[in-house]
Amino acid sequence: MRAFFKFQTSSVVSTLCDYSITLLLTEILSVLYVISSGIGLVCGGVINFTINKNWVFNRKGEKAFRLTALYALVWAANLLMNTVGLYVLTEFVGFDYRLSKVIASITVGVLLSYYAQKKFVFRLS
Repeated sequence: MRAFFKFQTSSVVSTLCDYSITLLLTEILSVLYVISSGIGLVCGGVINFTINKNWVFNRKGEKAFRLTALYALVWAANLLMNTVGLYVLTEFVGFDYRLSKVIASITVGVLLSYYAQKKFVFRLS
């Protein structure tokens, strides 16, 4: 249970990075929201992996290549589901992209992120 709460802290930090980059690129630099979100998700993913590897799941001594490759697979699914959710909620449901991003991120986070990282990437029972 302790790892779950640490994971949530890691998620908040990486999400703040993701959202900040998305908003900066979209609102200030006029980058298309879907592209901004993808860039934000990748940056947040790098931060999330680093914190999870070193603090949440305490895997500092492990080979980084194997963990990075496994994490990249999980994060690719995360990126795809977040992007599709963002696009569908914005373009077809009519939500503002900021609200769509929040809904998609929470949904994917709850359904995929923690358990996929725990059971697949960092292999904890």
